[in-house]
Amino acid sequence: MKLCLAAVLVALIPLPSSAQELAGAKEYVLASEDPPMPIGATHQVTDNSNMTNCKLKMTVGEQDLGGEMSKNSKEVQIFEYLAGDKIKVTYLKNRAFEKSTIMGQAKAEEEVSAIEGRVVLLQKAGKKWVGKLQGDPVEPVDHENVDDEIKSLVRSLNNSTAESVEIYGTGPRKVGDTWEVDPKNVPGMDEFKIVKGAMAMTFVEVKELNGEPCAILKATFTINGLPTDEKMAGMDARVSGEMRIARSLKYFMDYKVEGDMKMAVSGVMEPQAGVVIDFAMAGDLKAKRLTAVLPPKKDAE
Repeated sequence: MKLCLAAVLVALIPLPSSAQELAGAKEYVLASEDPPMPIGATHQVTDNSNMTNCKLKMTVGEQDLGGEMSKNSKEVQIFEYLAGDKIKVTYLKNRAFEKSTIMGQAKAEEEVSAIEGRVVLLQKAGKKWVGKLQGDPVEPVDHENVDDEIKSLVRSLNNSTAESVEIYGTGPRKVGDTWEVDPKNVPGMDEFKIVKGAMAMTFVEVKELNGEPCAILKATFTINGLPTDEKMAGMDARVSGEMRIARSLKYFMDYKVEGDMKMAVSGVMEPQAGVVIDFAMAGDLKAKRLTAVLPPKKDAE
């Protein structure tokens, strides 16, 4: 009888508000193996990357060189989603500004990619995207640069769905959930072959961005990898930090990604035959990618 009475009393005691919220927590799907495309929409995608407080140390033969550098990169693209199998990408800006001081010698230069001002048409062939440059042909000296940019764009589109499924899964998640992610899927690390590391993702809240509900997520990570750039063969890289992501719950694409990281690269490389450099670099890296949904174009009168 006492046991029955105790059970009744427990049932009558109200749950704490946090427990009540947990019991009725809403579930959200963060990724899909067949995500919808925003056909008819136009997006402006802005990428900013700033490397600061970067210390350099190089040994060439018996000579030791030291210094510091900073590098700011900016890329602005317009994505026009023309059809389910066709996207037009216009490169409004693609450039980087670098400053360095090596052994007291200051140097500053701006590099403008040959892809700036160009248009690339992406079309789906089967399940894969392919890209083709539109307009006038590029100068022979610019072929490699333009081809590399198009390959990077196509690779990003072809890998985005699989990477998203790996990061978020296709099952429902709740605000407050935390899960482990394979570090090879850390966003924005396409320039590295990931060897090992760890990444944890937390679903923080749901907020509106671009007129849509978006999942706000926070990731912390540490990765060790090998740069894929042939000029940096022989280098080891370590990147650690955190990212904050705003992800569309309608189209399963990231509308905002902000990263605050530390990077270190070291090793022995041979940038040209007979020139061997023992190299070390460490610095801070801040990156931000923002997607803005542009208003529809007015019909020509």
